[in-house]
Amino acid sequence: MIESWRTPDGRWLVDRVVDEPAVSYRIWYEGTPVGDLPDDPGALRAWLAARHVDLAELVALPADEDPFCE
Repeated sequence: MIESWRTPDGRWLVDRVVDEPAVSYRIWYEGTPVGDLPDDPGALRAWLAARHVDLAELVALPADEDPFCE
């Protein structure tokens, strides 16, 4: 199961990565990958906050709406 979240405006997308040992989250901005983070929700929150994105505002995407879902 792939988990993805996006900002309400659709500019930011956060994917939960399951097949790369050192990466747990991949962040996209307007379709371009901009960051990979380890399994640390605090690091994810800090990374997004530094870019003025509130983790609480992210909306979960169903797998059939995830543009990067295989």
